[in-house]
Amino acid sequence: MQYGGRHMDFINPAIAPADSSLQQPSIPGNNLPKHLPSITSPATSFIMLATAFLIFATALTANAKLGINCRGSAKCSALWGPTDAAQQLTNVIQKIDTNRWYMNGEHIACVGNQLGNGGGYCAFLQKTGGTNGGVIKSLAHYIPEHGCKQCGSVPYYYPQGNNNVDDGELTYNYVEDPCNVAGAQLC
Repeated sequence: MQYGGRHMDFINPAIAPADSSLQQPSIPGNNLPKHLPSITSPATSFIMLATAFLIFATALTANAKLGINCRGSAKCSALWGPTDAAQQLTNVIQKIDTNRWYMNGEHIACVGNQLGNGGGYCAFLQKTGGTNGGVIKSLAHYIPEHGCKQCGSVPYYYPQGNNNVDDGELTYNYVEDPCNVAGAQLC
């Protein structure tokens, strides 16, 4: 190895000659204080590996499609209506005509806000070409069974194994203009 104009081999300190002019070249990071962990310590390696894993897992989760969920308006809370609105909607949906056709955004059933704050919670379709009451009845129970109290969505193709709301969904959400002002009823 050429170092400083002279040929030098790395010197084993155990057999190094007393000649102080022959010193091993400085390697970056080799002159850390002894109390600091080296970059290859087991703890540092574990932290680096765990960080890489978390970054990878976060990237996968960010790309995952939103499936059955309890998301909705900021007004999906006990301050704006009954805490069992999802179950009330499901119960009244079980009474719909299985042959009636519903379009995207059309209110299927609503639970009016009895607290006097206006608005209410309604069931409606999104991102579908519309569907019949029979399909809606078959989807409705999944929302409260998922643990949703007021708002939520179930993917249109959930029973077939497609858990992606981007392919269509039945939604329970807060709306300003429900079809009724009190209680649960079909629209």
